Amino acid sequence: MAYLIANGINSGLHYIISIHMQNAFKSLGYKISAFPVAEKNANECISLLIYPELKINDHDYIINNIQQFFSS
Repeated sequence: MAYLIANGINSGLHYIISIHMQNAFKSLGYKISAFPVAEKNANECISLLIYPELKINDHDYIINNIQQFFSS
């Protein structure tokens, strides 16, 4: 996220609590580590803040920056 921000690309953490650990599902009785893949994803996945009005040039800029990050 720091790399994206440094390059003017907004991102965020939107799903930081796994579904089974959210208040709405507490009554099901799941504990931490019940769904390790979901918990790992919640800790590692970021969201790109995109919207329909985003211009194609902006799409290209975002894609190029992400590719550059993973190729370096």
